[in-house]
Amino acid sequence: MTGKKKPSVSEDNLGQSANGRAKDNSTASLAQQKRVLRKQFLAARSELSKQYQGQLGLQICHHVETWLFEHNTKTTPIRTVALYAAMGDEVDLQPLAQSLRARGIVTAYPKCYSQRNMSFYNVNSLEELTPSSFGVPEPPGHESRYVDEQSIDVMLIPGLAYTLDGLRLGYGGGFYDKFLSHSGRAYTRIGIAYDRQLTARLPCGPLDERVSYLATEKGVRSCT
Repeated sequence: MTGKKKPSVSEDNLGQSANGRAKDNSTASLAQQKRVLRKQFLAARSELSKQYQGQLGLQICHHVETWLFEHNTKTTPIRTVALYAAMGDEVDLQPLAQSLRARGIVTAYPKCYSQRNMSFYNVNSLEELTPSSFGVPEPPGHESRYVDEQSIDVMLIPGLAYTLDGLRLGYGGGFYDKFLSHSGRAYTRIGIAYDRQLTARLPCGPLDERVSYLATEKGVRSCT
């Protein structure tokens, strides 16, 4: 671990309003602001050593599992959890996925298609995944393993940065935003990140979706 501070975001740089949403900015577009921030948060995340990332990842997996099965107030049982296969310096959720499968819970992973469409498939091992054209590990997309979006109870969502009230900075593809906005199901949305990826404010557009909870090495917290 390095001693560097996680990146700070100034209100002047982002043209933020008091509620954390971006104002119109004549000198920089929303997309430009996001591009700058992506570079900052990618750099900040990469400063963590692989060993330390692994340690933090185990803590995050433990916190999420504890929250799901000990502190979650949902009256209906959790049967299907949507995860992601970690790329680069993302939080690795494989230990959690293995534990969920041991409990008999379906672990669903995303596959991206054209027009920013995304579907989920039942995956029993990361060995089933192959890199997409973007290098993202994805399931093969067999119809027999398709998971209906209405059956997903919890979604664990990757991101480059989050605010405490649930705004998310993704990678720019828009897949999660479109999926969440078009689905008629009220998923429990948990943003997954290292604590250094949390920030006071982020630029936000009309298509950006929020998460309900944040999970870091410090625990799971509500965004409301």
